Amino acid sequence: MQFWIRSLYVFLALCCAGPNAQAETTGDLSNLSDAEQQDRLFDSSDPRAKQGKVIGSRGINPGWKNRWVAERSPNIYGQTGLIRINSARAGKNGYFDIGIHARTFMTDDFILQGADTNTYADQSITFGFSVWDALEVGFATRAASNENSLLTPRVTFAVGDFATSIKYAFDLDPVVLAADVRGFLPAGSDRVGIAFDQMSLTGSFLATLDLYQTMNFPLRAHTNIGYAFQNSNRTLQLSDVHLDNASHFVTLTTNQWYYDQIVYGIGIEAPLPYVTPFIEFFAHTPVNVDRTFDYLQDSVITLTPGARLSIGRGLHIDTGVDLGVGGFNAIQGQPINPQWAAQLALAYTFSPFVAETQVEVREKEWSMGKISGCVVDAETELAVQEAYLEFVGAELPRIVVNEDACFTSPLLPGGEIALKVRHPDYKMGMAKLQVVPQGNESYQLPLVAAPRFGRFYGTVTNFQDEPLKADLRITNKKGDSFIIKAEDGTYDTSL
Repeated sequence: MQFWIRSLYVFLALCCAGPNAQAETTGDLSNLSDAEQQDRLFDSSDPRAKQGKVIGSRGINPGWKNRWVAERSPNIYGQTGLIRINSARAGKNGYFDIGIHARTFMTDDFILQGADTNTYADQSITFGFSVWDALEVGFATRAASNENSLLTPRVTFAVGDFATSIKYAFDLDPVVLAADVRGFLPAGSDRVGIAFDQMSLTGSFLATLDLYQTMNFPLRAHTNIGYAFQNSNRTLQLSDVHLDNASHFVTLTTNQWYYDQIVYGIGIEAPLPYVTPFIEFFAHTPVNVDRTFDYLQDSVITLTPGARLSIGRGLHIDTGVDLGVGGFNAIQGQPINPQWAAQLALAYTFSPFVAETQVEVREKEWSMGKISGCVVDAETELAVQEAYLEFVGAELPRIVVNEDACFTSPLLPGGEIALKVRHPDYKMGMAKLQVVPQGNESYQLPLVAAPRFGRFYGTVTNFQDEPLKADLRITNKKGDSFIIKAEDGTYDTSL
């Protein structure tokens, strides 16, 4: 009893302290370089750090899209999921889940029509954590008791069941696939301690379609299918452990089967602010049974509608009702499925790492800006490709224009800056441009074509190849013309 009280005290203390310790994230700072952060953001030790506009938080990304939406919460095994259904998502790196889960039912005619009354209750404490956004480990300890009017003694109980699981996820947004392995060590009936001869191992394949995380549409669908290996089926005879009516309550209380089972289910949830309605279908079908098999009578099939209430960031209350669909017969070697059972859980998701490293970031008035523009021919205004820019008086790398002869500078100090614009076929250009703080001014930089010279020479002759005195008129593409005189028939000039 002291263990349960101490665990509940620690759980409630964490619930009260946790939400106040984390910080909201309102902006993405990951794309800022060190120089930009130094120029734009106040350091947390700066006395002016409470000035300016809040633009985000530094530290581990909390991963909460909305603090009032239940983005993750543990199932009865400490894994991210619903009640029994396991989500393929592994949860955010560095996060922990703790939970208290309870299930109870009261009914008449549980074993025999008109002959018995039955009261059942179980509770479990779960703990889980996530690593690398892909690996999730869960632990659960469970206790249960059952009272039936036909039994002597009337009460059957088990204390100390222990389950541990490990899940690895492959995120293919919006679909997530995962593999999960869970070991279950049940306590013996009417005693405390593990019954190793009845331990089980379950391997499952998980798939989740998550439209909330990727598209902000409130829908998640989960599918689970796996196989449970029961050790008792390999080490004991059925008659050794299940002899009379009391055996039905042993399997119910310890939640263990004699036969291997195929386990499978689907779950659908709608993550909305404050409340997440859900429904799950989960079933156990025994294999290799020593009797004529009836799917509905031999399979324990449960349909659970419910709702997950968000009462703070990471703090959730689950409510639901198990509705038995199959497995009502008292079959040796497996628990009887009640026609109904109430489900209630309180869970908290938190991260001590985020609480310790989230620091509010405020933006200050920053002085740097950019310039951009294009280099063109001064006469034709056509793009001058392969031009490049050099900064005068600043140790900055030169900028080569792109295929459109345009450019964008890195961050530059505010104020006037001088540039040299160069191209092999043009005269070097000089420009003084203005860098506007927090701005990106655009400029057009014209270049004047550099003159090209050639030698034009020869001799003017008649048909007898005799030199003739002549005047030659030369006209350029602009229509300008000039005269070259060949006094002795020869001419030689530069153009």
